[in-house]
Amino acid sequence: MSSTDVDIYVVANQDVWNDNDTLTDVSGGYETRTTESEGSIANTKIWSATLTEGDYDIVVDTNRNGKWNTGEPIDSEVDVGLSAVPEFMTIAIPVAAVLGLVFLMSRRSRRSRRRN
Repeated sequence: MSSTDVDIYVVANQDVWNDNDTLTDVSGGYETRTTESEGSIANTKIWSATLTEGDYDIVVDTNRNGKWNTGEPIDSEVDVGLSAVPEFMTIAIPVAAVLGLVFLMSRRSRRSRRRN
């Protein structure tokens, strides 16, 4: 299988894969690579767009027909292959803002009690 073109897909996770399942890439388009002499694929960037939170599988379509066929490599046929989680800053900033508001409201409440 050396020097063979293959397509690499990032697809929504499926717990069960059946022969001829259609491959729909969610990363902005599949990548085509040529296998090396021993049949491996060099490191390949498979998702350059902003990641969408969720669970995904990585599938190598060796016959390039846009379908998963029995025996084609998949990162995990029975479990989630890849999980995209939100970046720390997308969670940290809103949490910090809420905590800041709680702190300010608490301070104002204490000040108003002292004045009474």
